[in-house]
Amino acid sequence: MTINERQVNGISIFDLDGEIRYNHAPLLNKNITDKINKGQSTIIINFKKVTYIDSSGIGALINVLKKIKDIKGHFALINLSTQVNKVFELTRLTKLFDIHISEGEAIASFEKIRK
Repeated sequence: MTINERQVNGISIFDLDGEIRYNHAPLLNKNITDKINKGQSTIIINFKKVTYIDSSGIGALINVLKKIKDIKGHFALINLSTQVNKVFELTRLTKLFDIHISEGEAIASFEKIRK
């Protein structure tokens, strides 16, 4: 898995590529947590190129979500593939996470919250 981070309108967007397995989850958690610790409170994770996620990856995302909620920030997941979305549906995490079909949709939802 590779992680690339970019900024759009003050939002950190993490573009992931590959599979999120137990050996990748700590790196994912660290990269995003480091950004939160530096004051970033609005984060999007782009799953466009993610083909698989296991329970460790889900655990890392839940950890990040908790940290974001603690600072009253905003966190969204975008571009989930059918397979990855199915994992979120089966675990009923679609009710926990803010999931959008596109980057633009997620950014627009953050703009509404900020107003």
